[in-house]
Amino acid sequence: MRVIRKLLAVAGAAALALAVVAVAARFADGPIGPFPGGALSGSVDPDPSPDWRVAGSTVELEIRPDDPWSLRTDAIPYGRELYVPSFQAERRRWVPVALADPRVQVRLGHRLHERRLERVTDPATRARLVELMAQLHGWAPDGIAGRDTTWYFHLAPR
Repeated sequence: MRVIRKLLAVAGAAALALAVVAVAARFADGPIGPFPGGALSGSVDPDPSPDWRVAGSTVELEIRPDDPWSLRTDAIPYGRELYVPSFQAERRRWVPVALADPRVQVRLGHRLHERRLERVTDPATRARLVELMAQLHGWAPDGIAGRDTTWYFHLAPR
């Protein structure tokens, strides 16, 4: 019985710590691990066509400009364009929010890039993004990157 009480106390403390981090992240400059963050800080880059190849495999994305919410997501540089995937998009909270107001910001380093989120519906572009995502992560193209539940978004100029 004593061991069970100790385990419950430890589990309760861990749950409380996670809750505190989740709430603190909401007011932080960007996401903290898997927890969404607040507004991204940095200066806005005036270049309408930056070189996204420097993005790496993840970016910080801020959605909902009137009440900023930021998250970390995979990035797929493709030529001079940048795309982001959403695995199991219909289950993600950020997707309908971002589609309702597609104005987003992407942070690379300390620079913000104002963009507009557009869902990729072209089959050829989607197929190429599936290939690139699989290459970036060493996955099979017919695995998670290519599942029909993955939505891809283009971060177009505003």
